[in-house]
Amino acid sequence: MRPGAPTPLALKIFLALIIFLLVAAIAFKIAAIIYRKSLYRGIWLKFSSFSLTNGILGMILLFLFYEQVYFLAARFWFIVWLVSMGVWKYFIFKRILKIPEEREKWKKEMEYRKYIP
Repeated sequence: MRPGAPTPLALKIFLALIIFLLVAAIAFKIAAIIYRKSLYRGIWLKFSSFSLTNGILGMILLFLFYEQVYFLAARFWFIVWLVSMGVWKYFIFKRILKIPEEREKWKKEMEYRKYIP
């Protein structure tokens, strides 16, 4: 429950992860804008919100870790954060697996609409 002082290497690694998540959020948002008429737009938006949310949570955890707040900087919060990231990614990838089915449904709908005046 009482974490020790963070090492400089641990801070740099953690900060690099947070910066990566925030940059990825911007990149995914740009991809959603580029592919706005695609079936993948929703996936890009989900990844963007995933990255942005976890980047902000990471900044909060980094602040608490740096300031050595006893309970809120405990190691189990990092584990909870990583597990929640894994669960969130599971649901995103589950959605990705449904895209071919939606594509077939969309093609059938376009084929049907072709004959309707």
